[in-house]
Amino acid sequence: MGRQVPQWGLLLAQNRQAGRRLKRTLGYAGEVRAGEYPET
Repeated sequence: MGRQVPQWGLLLAQNRQAGRRLKRTLGYAGEVRAGEYPET
């Protein structure tokens, strides 16, 4: 996966906290969008 990260144009995460963790862990420098599952 490390070779793929530089090719990403957007990182989708389940929530803001997960987005921050993924960005830091993966070394991703691009845009992060967070959204949670709708409640039913």
